[in-house]
Amino acid sequence: MYVFVIVLIILTIIATEGFAYIWHRFIAHTDYILAIGETHNIHHSANMQHEADEDFIWLLFLMILSELAAGVSIMLAILPETIVMIALATSILVLFWNWWIHRAYHVDKHWLNTYDWFRREKRRHYLHHYQTDKNYGIASHFLDRIMGTWIDSV
Repeated sequence: MYVFVIVLIILTIIATEGFAYIWHRFIAHTDYILAIGETHNIHHSANMQHEADEDFIWLLFLMILSELAAGVSIMLAILPETIVMIALATSILVLFWNWWIHRAYHVDKHWLNTYDWFRREKRRHYLHHYQTDKNYGIASHFLDRIMGTWIDSV
């Protein structure tokens, strides 16, 4: 049973990161949905040290709502309630983690700047601000590598 729960959590993390990548690449960087692309573009053109909440917090909210609408109704029809709740909680935590890390990238004196891994990821994130067709991942870049949108230097 524990192995199943661990596998469920890992698959949910991968699916949530995939959903976030698709959202960022194909919704936030396009004008398919009125105002989302425009608002995200403001984020890219703003001062790099702003707190990055202008569009990200409500995009996070929309992503959670989208995920709820699409996934929970399907899962509830075929899976036990406990499994659905574990997957939903994991997904919300992953989205929150992405929001929190993204916000930290844009705070100049954030305490995470003391860690090498964070400074590397922050640099990769800023590369996305300068080359907006690269590095769509926030806290993870595994889909960037698969989809050919990965860049580690300019």
